[in-house]
Parts: sequence; C-alpha cells; structure tokens
Amino acid sequence: MKVIEKIITYDDYNYVEGVLQFKAYGQKTHDLLHAEYFSIDRISHVRLEVEKKYLPPQLPPGINKNKVSTLTLPDKITTIIDGDYSKPYGIEYDEIIVDDSYVDDNQNIKGPRYNSTKVGSELSSTIAIKVYGLIKIERQQTETENQFEITVIPHGPGKIEVSPSKASYATGERVTVEAIPNDKSIFTGYRSSYEECEREFEFLVGEEDIIIEADFITEKSAIAILNSSDKNQFSKKRLETIKNGYNRIVEERNRTYLAKLKETWKDKSIKNEPLGIDVQGFWQFLRLVFSAFFYAAILILLIVLFGKAILVIGLIILGIWLLNLISPYIFNWRGVQWILGFIMFAFIITGLINIMANYKSHNQYKKESVNNSNIETSEKNNENTTIDYVHHLAWNDYDKNRYEMDLIINSDLVSKATNFKNNHPSVNTEPAYSKLLQNLHQTSMADDYVRVKEKLDSLQKVKEINKKQFANVIVSMVQSIPYYAIVEESCNPYSYQDPAIRELLLRKPCEPFVRFGIKAPAEFLKDLKGDCDSRTLFLYGLLKTFGYDVAIFGSQKYNHSILGISLDIQSPHFKILNNKKYHLWEVTEKNYKPGFLPKQIANLDYWKINLN
Repeated sequence: MKVIEKIITYDDYNYVEGVLQFKAYGQKTHDLLHAEYFSIDRISHVRLEVEKKYLPPQLPPGINKNKVSTLTLPDKITTIIDGDYSKPYGIEYDEIIVDDSYVDDNQNIKGPRYNSTKVGSELSSTIAIKVYGLIKIERQQTETENQFEITVIPHGPGKIEVSPSKASYATGERVTVEAIPNDKSIFTGYRSSYEECEREFEFLVGEEDIIIEADFITEKSAIAILNSSDKNQFSKKRLETIKNGYNRIVEERNRTYLAKLKETWKDKSIKNEPLGIDVQGFWQFLRLVFSAFFYAAILILLIVLFGKAILVIGLIILGIWLLNLISPYIFNWRGVQWILGFIMFAFIITGLINIMANYKSHNQYKKESVNNSNIETSEKNNENTTIDYVHHLAWNDYDKNRYEMDLIINSDLVSKATNFKNNHPSVNTEPAYSKLLQNLHQTSMADDYVRVKEKLDSLQKVKEINKKQFANVIVSMVQSIPYYAIVEESCNPYSYQDPAIRELLLRKPCEPFVRFGIKAPAEFLKDLKGDCDSRTLFLYGLLKTFGYDVAIFGSQKYNHSILGISLDIQSPHFKILNNKKYHLWEVTEKNYKPGFLPKQIANLDYWKINLN
C-alpha cells in the first residue's frame, strides 16, 4: 500500500455587505407612471460603506440570482469600515454583486437618487444601492489517499499484463488483467481467488494489495497431460483450457502449410481449351478460385432479387454451355462468352435498378409515416441548461373516445438512461436479454415516469375512467404512435439475410446503431421512436406505476415482443404464470385489445416469459 499526498488549491469566498454610493452621469431614456429611466454613461466618486462581513462558508442572503454589476467601476474602491471616514481603504474586489432588491428583471438598477443636477441634456445624480463585495483568498489543503499495488507472478512460459500499467491504484479503479502465453505455450489458468476467471478479465481495486498468479505450460507438457490416464489432479475447466490452447497451437502451425502449398503449385498448370481455362502457378490458381466465388455470389444475388425465374434462365444458359462442350464446331466459345457476359451485365443492371427503386420506396414510406403522425413535438429550454422534450398526443381508444395529453421527459434523464445502457454488459443469450430488460426497467422506475404519470392521473380523474378502461386508454395511446424499427446495425434492408427483417425495413421507418436494438423508457420518451420491445418495456413500467400486474413475453420464432396483463376479462390468447392469466397484448398496431393477437403470431407455444 502507498500513501499519496495531494495538494488542493481552492479559494475562500469572503463577502462584505454595504451601501455603494456613486455619482452617475447620463440622460433620461423614458418615463413611466411612477418611475423614470436614466442611462448611466459614466460614474465618479465611488464609495462603499461596509455594514456587515461574511466569512466562509457563509453566504449573503440577497444574492440568490448573483446579479454582478455591469457598471465600469474603478479597480480600487474607496471603502469605509466601521463608520470611520477618517481611515478610508482602497480595496480591490473580485466582484461587486448587487442585491436582488435593487435590480429589476431587465437588469436595470433601481433605488433612490438625490442631489440631481442638469447641465444641458446631461443629468447627474448621487445613487446609493445595497451591494456585496467579494474578495477571493487562495488557500491550500493537503489530502492523503491510500493506493494499492498489484503484483503479478507468472509461473511458466508466459506473462501477465495489467492495464492501465501503474505503480499503484486507487480504490474503485477498473483494471484489466490478461494472461499472455509465449509462442507455442498455453495458459492453463489463474491461482487462488482468480481461479475461475477467464484469460482476460476486469475487476475493481479494493482496499488491499493484490497478488495475481497464472500458470503456463509448453506444448510438450500439454500433450503429456492430455494423453495421461490420471487427469484427476486437474479441474474440468482447466483441462478444457489446456485442450483449447493446444488446438490453437496446431491451428497456427497449419497456417504455415499455405507457404508449402504455394511452393507446390509454383510450377504446375491447369489448361482446358473448351472451358477457356489456362492457369499457370499458384497465384493464377487463386485468381481462378476467387473468380468462381465472385460469379457464384452474383448468381446468389440474382436469385435473391428475381427468385425462381432466374433459375429457369440459368438452366437455359447452362444448356447452351453444355452444347458448346459437346460440339465446339457448332458454337464458338469466345462468342458464347460475350453473349453470357452481356446477359450477366443486364441482370446486374436490372438488380441495381430494382434495389434503388425499393430504397426510394422505403424512404418515401418513412416520410409519409412521419408526416401522417398526429404528434406535435417541441423542445423547452430550462434555466438549468437542460431540455424538456414535449410531445402532444391526440388519440382514440377502442370505444372511439378522444383523448389529448403531453408526454414530457428531461434531457438529463435521457442521458442517464443512454449511458447506463451503453455501459451494460453484452447480451448474447435469452436469459441475458431478460436481465437487460429487468435492469433497464429498474433504472427507469425512479424518475422517468413521474411527469407522464401526473398527466395520466389528471386525465383519469377528469374523464372518470375505471381501472380496466384506463389500461385500454394507456395502451391505445402507445399503439397510436407510428412504428419505428430500432436496429443495432445499419437500416439498409439488404444488409440482413433474414427475409422478415428485410421486409420490415422496406416497409417501416428505421433508426440505426442503437445498442442492443432497444430503447430505454426515457430514450423512447425523447422522440417516441420505438419498435416492439421498446414499447412493451415502456408500457410495462408505466402500467406498473399504476398498480397493474403485467409481464413481457418474447418469441424467437416471431422475432417479436408483446405485453401480458392480468385483468378480469375473457380472451382466447393468454398465458398462465404463477396460477394467474396474463392476457397477451399486441402494442405495435392500433385497435388490438388485450387477449386478441394477430393470426400470424397467435401460436401460444412460441411465447416465453421475459420479465414479470
């Protein structure tokens, strides 16, 4: 352990309260019923009579708004202390702050004036106002901090790297440790309390020095261990680590065979006149292989674009090619090559035109979807530099009752939710996805729904809505919001192999590069752009705040997320969880009531619980 000393420099704020008196010269600007306004073009005879002192950490009560004087005051102000006019002091103040009661909302100084005179168009008056003089005194303070050392001890042919690499670390600092074996060596595991850690792991420094030991073995030792009949001295995980490390060494060795293969093909050739193939050496052979893959990729693209029709055309072309092989005297191969090349070129151009047409249609749909929305969105700047995102919604419930209200979220809450999500561990499994939903929900419950709940509470009281109808009002509100696909990668439909995702991106507007492809409730409230799981997560938390028993169900088969709610109703589509019926609710399309799913996603066997 090391003790680090830090010298902290700071300012003590010392205030004096008193009456600032000065001679002001200017001209009358305008008259009001009970007041006159004058400009202050210059001042003289400045004097501050101190009435009270405030030592740190005290603050004067009259400077809540910190209205600093904009008057051109001298560097040193004549200051009278304790009413002793015989000993005036010339003091330099860091700031002269006018008391709130002597400044109006337009930053004009207000207060009594006397001894006024007029010379031509110029007026002069003596003005006295209450002010606070600030004097900053620099101080230094020494603080100590305990930092701790990380000692690494490699056993065998390898090393342990700690990042960041420093002599000592503060408590709570995040550190990355990586075990790196030498060439043709294997990392077998860490010792002591780090035995279960992977080769690279992270941890937070605690309040004690740390020793990290790792074991490494050679390839020869690994072979002996794997071939040994007595493996009980090693844990199952350590044996698996040794096996994987040995396989890695073998794979690295096999890569060197490429150089030998290149030497073998150096003087060999492949020649076939009917096929027009004349390959000399290794690189020309690789070029032939890559060309074959290239044309195969083009053929796959054409099949994707044109479907089964391209297969028929391909069979015709294949027949021509076979006839050329059978009788080279009937067809000239070079001529057939030109014909086939022209046909292939025509297909590629047609495919590109088709892609551009689909892209244009996709963009036009997005514009229409946004323009047809009945949501009015605005941003309100607050005094604390934050922004309120305000969305005015108007919608009908299932009984055609009309409602209107504002959804509001503050930019600080949006930033907090985004930062939490961006720092969340990766999600690669269904349980990890359910844990992500739980964490996003728990993070949002404190503040994100407060202002939305206030608006809905008011709406429920004014309209006198019962609990069952109120759930319909809330969900129909979200159903009325236009659908946006939220994806973790690009919005280009042709970047995805899944036909369902491609079709969705062709039909619906999209927001790209959103981590995990889901928005936290605060992020959804910022712009009201969300797909199925963003909406179900938002509704799950919102309905929870009103005391509803809800759940989130997901389906890998349908690649979709829906809401579940426990209500005293009858419906055909429900799941039983903990001896309670949860009626399944589609939230991405209008007019779907609880317990009535679209036919294409109505097989209940494919719906599993994500969050309850």
